[in-house]
Amino acid sequence: MHSCLHLRKSLMPIALGCLMWCGLPAQAAEKAPARQDSANSLTKRLELPTVAKPVTVKDVALAERGVLAGSVLNRQGKGIAGAVVSLRSQGKEVARIHTDREGRFQLRGMRGGLFEARVMGMGHVYRVWTANAAPPIAKPDMLLVIPDHVVRGQRPIGSLFNSRAMLVGAVTATAVAVPIAVHNSDDDKKPAS
Repeated sequence: MHSCLHLRKSLMPIALGCLMWCGLPAQAAEKAPARQDSANSLTKRLELPTVAKPVTVKDVALAERGVLAGSVLNRQGKGIAGAVVSLRSQGKEVARIHTDREGRFQLRGMRGGLFEARVMGMGHVYRVWTANAAPPIAKPDMLLVIPDHVVRGQRPIGSLFNSRAMLVGAVTATAVAVPIAVHNSDDDKKPAS
């Protein structure tokens, strides 16, 4: 019985770590029953700070009269026709436009500022300058490059690990594996008859 309790205590931090890795909020993992203080301390050590991805800000110069030009391209450099470009500033949409047959667009009456251009679920950050204030590195138009579309149900393997299905699978596997390991550890200690 002592080894069974020891096995449960040693598996609890591993199970909690798996749940947290799969996306269970830290508060829910801490509320899970822990049999030993070392399990809680290990859980706390597994919590990693959230680090934001670095954002690349690109400089773009407006043409005369506040015209903002841009293109939406795939990775091969071909324009994407009919793509919806949404321009946001301070969390609010300030403009929305569809690209033409060659993937180009123009917004008139724009002012300088920091904008997020969203197209097909991708966000790009731009610092838009008036024609007179633009630095030499500012480009004359926005260039929005979109990764190739997913086809035939294929997707990057990394997206699988951020899904609910993976979380449910990990919880189910843990719920099945822990009792089996506990049961098997009890069988090893019984004397042979």
